[in-house]
Amino acid sequence: MKKAIQSLKKELQKKANKERAEILKKFFKTGKGEYGEGDVFLGIPVPDQRKIAKEFKDFSLSDLQKIMTKKTLNHEEIEEELAKERTLFSKKRTILSNERTLLSYIRTSFTVFLFGIALIKFFEFNRTILYIGFIVIAFGCGVLIIGFISSVKRNRKIKKL
Repeated sequence: MKKAIQSLKKELQKKANKERAEILKKFFKTGKGEYGEGDVFLGIPVPDQRKIAKEFKDFSLSDLQKIMTKKTLNHEEIEEELAKERTLFSKKRTILSNERTLLSYIRTSFTVFLFGIALIKFFEFNRTILYIGFIVIAFGCGVLIIGFISSVKRNRKIKKL
């Protein structure tokens, strides 16, 4: 990890632009008593920041904090790009998780349904167990319906994110 941190530092230093950094310092009012006092700029253009963020997207925030101070605007933007990348992947993981949950509902409902059929077939002369078998089959169907409904609701919530 130490080598990766060093390569990120080198990449940031390589892309730094002192003239642009001076312009940004004036624009964001980083002088004493101004609202951006203490902010540090490297002068790295946003497209380059995005490329760097994608290249080093596996860094955790604690790794980035070892390299950067919170007052450095360019570093915050790089952290933001990393967060966007992670958010995209987390949404994909959430969709896959929802699909697995639906498959679990389907598997459970079929298991319960088949158990109900087994009760009916093995105990067809016992009326009480026969009725229990029909109730178990209905319960299996109910689990399937509940699974589909909850999956659709979760999909709608995920799409809104």
